[in-house]
Amino acid sequence: MCIRDSLNSQPTEEAALSLIQEGKHRLKRYDLNLCKIHSNAKLVRDAFPSKDPQPTIMELKPADNPSSDSDQEKSSSLGLQWHIREDVFSIKMQFKDRPKTKRGFLGHVMAPYDPQGIASPALLSCKLLQREIFPPIDQDPHKLHSLGWDDPIPALFEKQWNSMIKTCQDVQKISIPRPFYPVGHGTPKHQQLYAFADASDLATCYAIYLRTVTSDDSIHVALVCGNSKVLPKGVSIKGQLSIPRAELNAAKDLAEQVLQLEVGLDIPELQPTKYFTDSLDVLSQINNTTDANKRYITSRIQTIRKISSASQWQYIPTSENPADIGTRPIKVEQLQASMWFKGPDFLQQNPITSTKPKQE
Repeated sequence: MCIRDSLNSQPTEEAALSLIQEGKHRLKRYDLNLCKIHSNAKLVRDAFPSKDPQPTIMELKPADNPSSDSDQEKSSSLGLQWHIREDVFSIKMQFKDRPKTKRGFLGHVMAPYDPQGIASPALLSCKLLQREIFPPIDQDPHKLHSLGWDDPIPALFEKQWNSMIKTCQDVQKISIPRPFYPVGHGTPKHQQLYAFADASDLATCYAIYLRTVTSDDSIHVALVCGNSKVLPKGVSIKGQLSIPRAELNAAKDLAEQVLQLEVGLDIPELQPTKYFTDSLDVLSQINNTTDANKRYITSRIQTIRKISSASQWQYIPTSENPADIGTRPIKVEQLQASMWFKGPDFLQQNPITSTKPKQE
């Protein structure tokens, strides 16, 4: 027998109820019963009352990591936690006392499951520490590459180790609303992705938001996904770090992620995405169709142009760029107080005024 869980979302409670009723009707033809129906909608819960107490939290875990059957308050399916009544997602990890070794380190930093990258800026410090503990042989002053998986990590990393553990625990405080726009505001009449990229001497970052204007003319902005990534190889020129190259990598990563989202979200009449960067060099390269560039730059610009047009890219000041937050380590409390989850203020404007670079 094959058993599968399904996770679905509908624009209204009535549509959700209709979908479930249709599913039960079709499965009944084959003597199959659609069960374990959980919803944040009261209409659905009342229509399909459960004999057992309804769970307050759904654990969305990877399929190869099932939850314990003994936990009656939770039900597993993928990786985040869905708090059903509050209708929010949060990150959940099970903390274990692991030894201060390479194996123990990876056990800690791989514990938070965050597919949307909602806590990615806070977890950047863990990724940077990972680069120090697993350095290239030619960049290893502490000879860490000679350590085995279960050899103790040198005491000089004690402070960073403790900070890493605290960060992995603190990300559980982060939560975001599940829906892209709240109930009670009608239906969407205009939806558009706003995508931001940035880079520093440590990392690249992107943040993507869905801006929805509903039928009551209210504006709702939701973080769809984000990512902070330690600088990749190749961003140096003759041994010197190149920030323009790092910015270009961030823009390429952003374009590729937007392409995945535009297909995956499957939003009817989704407007063309608007892209933002605070790098004038990147904007110049995207708009340059005459001058020849080096192969490194050309390959990345070609990727960006295949996915987007030059007219979709705009300048944004660093102070208004939410992707700047994820280019350097930040504490969970600071992340929660930043614009990372709500986007820059100008997304609440109607109409939105375009940002322009300062004239020199």
